[in-house]
Order: sequence, then C-alpha cells, then structure tokens
Amino acid sequence: MRTRKEIEKEIIVRIFQTANILQTFLDNDLASKNLTTKQFYLMIMMSSFDYNPTISEVSNALGSSRQNCMQLALKLEKNGYIKVEKDELDARSKRLYFTDKAIEFWSERDKNEDSTITKLFGYINSPDLSTTNHILNRIFEAVNNFEDRDDDY
Repeated sequence: MRTRKEIEKEIIVRIFQTANILQTFLDNDLASKNLTTKQFYLMIMMSSFDYNPTISEVSNALGSSRQNCMQLALKLEKNGYIKVEKDELDARSKRLYFTDKAIEFWSERDKNEDSTITKLFGYINSPDLSTTNHILNRIFEAVNNFEDRDDDY
C-alpha cells in the first residue's frame, strides 16, 4: 500500500502532466485562429467580468503578474482580438475590450465547444467528474492560500 506522501507526489505529477497535455491539445485546436492556450485563457477571464476589466483585474483572475498579462494582451491586440486602452477615469490603468473579431470567435467557438468538451470528458461518468471538480477546487484553494499559511503546517 502506498503512503500518503507517495500519493501526494503522484497527484502533483499528474496535475503537471494533465496541464501539459491539455495545453498541447488546446494549442493545436487554437492554432488555426492564431491563438495560444494562455491567450485563450486570458479571454476567458476577460469574459468572466460584467464590464471591460483592467489589466490588474484580469491578472488577478489569471493568477499571473500584470507584466505577463500585459504581454498576452498585447499579442491578442496585435492579432485583432482585443483592444488595450487607457482607462477614462485613471490614465495609469489599462482597460481591455473585445473586438468584433473576438466576438465572432466566441460565437463560432460556442457552436464547436460541445465536441471539444466531449473529447476531453466524455468517458468520465458524472459522479467522478463532480468529485474531480470538487477536489481540484480544494487544491486550488490550498495553493491560493499558501501565502497565508505558516511554514510549519
């Protein structure tokens, strides 16, 4: 029987493996639209706001630095998916806006999304999928709270 430490290490390895495989899968799927997985993820985070978010807001949602987020945003802007503009109320802030090209991309994507999701999760039964989602959320919360913990835990 494996120890808890062995299982924990295997989970970490599997998370990294899954992330790499998923990124490759999505990069291949998005290549025809001249997008990367990270750029796609930035647009997903942008769409989670009910308004046009700032770089700072999106970088917080991504769990990434503002500089990294800005680099992704500038590539998206260069490819015509978003606009990066100074905020009207705070010239120090940059606000992100979807372009017509992005809106068209999402409308096409919504039509094809079911087949992509089925490819990823179709063979996993609903109870296992719910359990996986719950556990991944718990891991995310734990990792997100590392800064609040003592080193001794």
